[in-house]
Amino acid sequence: MSYLVEVLAYAAGIIDGEGCIRISDIKSKQYPYRELNVSVQTTDEVLTYWLKDTFGGCLSIKNRYEGMNPKHKSSNRWILTCRKASKFLELILPYLKLKVPQAKLGIEFQNTRCWGAKNRWNQKTEEDWRYEEHALEQMHKLNKRGTNEN
Repeated sequence: MSYLVEVLAYAAGIIDGEGCIRISDIKSKQYPYRELNVSVQTTDEVLTYWLKDTFGGCLSIKNRYEGMNPKHKSSNRWILTCRKASKFLELILPYLKLKVPQAKLGIEFQNTRCWGAKNRWNQKTEEDWRYEEHALEQMHKLNKRGTNEN
């Protein structure tokens, strides 16, 4: 599918401002693994529905609940994972301003993965695990909040 430049630039602005690019460490008992995630969480449901309608992915809604801070609103979360996340990042990469390093690392991480039903459950080599650990640490450093000092 092809997109207008304006649509990709707008999506890149959303990711730069409100989005999160990360590598998640999934602690499954059966098969622990790591996956690339791109997400936007906001109280503006129009934005998350637009992202889903335009690029696919999943939506989750966190409704207000009893005991929740009365100043907080319900929020919506749009998320893409794995290959879909990587393809999305490739599309918006030329238009990103702030999260270029995270996008490049995410794309590289995803491109090193083995795919297919057969490969998903194969044992990873020690080198695979080391690379994934390094990528996870790098992404954590890139996404760290606060000052750049230690």
